[in-house]
Amino acid sequence: MKLVERLFGGGGGLKKKLIAAAKRIEVHKREVAALGLRLESRRQSLFEHVVRAIERRDDNRASVYAVELSEVKKVLRVVRVSELALTQIIVRIESIRDVGDVFANMNEAFKIMKNISKSVSGVVPALENATDEVNTTLSETLVNLGNLSPSISLDIQNEGGEELFEKAKLFAEEKAMELRDGFPQSLLSASGDSILDKAQKVALLATGEPSEESEFQPTVISKPKEKSNVEESVFNYINTKNGCLNVIEAAIALNLPADEVEKAVFKMVSDGKLKLGCADR
Repeated sequence: MKLVERLFGGGGGLKKKLIAAAKRIEVHKREVAALGLRLESRRQSLFEHVVRAIERRDDNRASVYAVELSEVKKVLRVVRVSELALTQIIVRIESIRDVGDVFANMNEAFKIMKNISKSVSGVVPALENATDEVNTTLSETLVNLGNLSPSISLDIQNEGGEELFEKAKLFAEEKAMELRDGFPQSLLSASGDSILDKAQKVALLATGEPSEESEFQPTVISKPKEKSNVEESVFNYINTKNGCLNVIEAAIALNLPADEVEKAVFKMVSDGKLKLGCADR
């Protein structure tokens, strides 16, 4: 029996297994995304602490918060890479499912053509050849789709939904391990069996600290005479904002790396060109 027909023919058990696995991985991806949001919140909080310390000329406190901010950003990169890897494997599973659907529809079309009438008897051999060619092409496509990396592949014929889910987590782990910057000490020392488990522990420890202030609202004092293009962009953005400054929102609006936005704010606060607008400082 042909490979693709054996996998996707009949009652569609494999298709259901793929759909179930994709849904479970999607739930896990949302959990990772929620973890990323918690870390983003922590990043914003630490950024505000650094700004306040710089404004108060408390270099020691600013240094402590800046180091912690750097650690959180590294953990955040791990989480983002893991989320992207999970997205990749979901798309891959959906592609395998769609390839099976294509074969099933084409196979039915070939069967109908063969049974139309004897008037197409001369065409039948050509249809047989076409069926073989399509089967070979789709089989090769399935094999290629199942290869995620040199060390991880999806055996969709023999693995169940649980195995596919574990492969997805393993793939996310592998991608995270490829980060050039390496893992921060806070992540390496955290408890947990996987990188994502460790990141979850770091997020739990990092979040929940009450802010020193009730509001973070920068106020522009004077326009710097000499500044980089990044500082100018950040300066103009802050000048138009009446509410609280959020680093990520500013980075998206200005199409700048969040780290560059942070550096620009730190520099302007240090130069006395920017202060916090909170009354209860």
